[in-house]
Amino acid sequence: MLACFNAGVQVWDISDPTQPRQVAYFIPPHIGKIEDYESWRRSESETAYVEWDRKIIWLSGPAGTYGLSCPALGAPNTAPTKIANWTVPHANRGWDA
Repeated sequence: MLACFNAGVQVWDISDPTQPRQVAYFIPPHIGKIEDYESWRRSESETAYVEWDRKIIWLSGPAGTYGLSCPALGAPNTAPTKIANWTVPHANRGWDA
C-alpha cells in the first residue's frame, strides 16, 4: 500500500518484486466548489493505516475518513471484534472484566 499526498491510496502486488503491479486505488473526492477557489481543496491523503487482521484500509484527509476494502486483501471482517493485544499494555485496562 502506498499513501500519496495528492493521489489517494494505491495498493500494489509485490509478490514478484521485479514486476510490481498496481491492483487497486482510491482517490478521495474534492471538497468545496470549483467556483470558490478558497473552498476547492485537493484530495489530500494525510494518513493511511491497514488493519491487517480485519483487512480494512483506513484513509483520512480533509474530505473525511474512509474505511476501504480491497480484493487483494481478501474479504473484510466488519464484525465487532475485541482487541486481544494493544500496542501499549495499559490500553486494554477495564475491558478485560
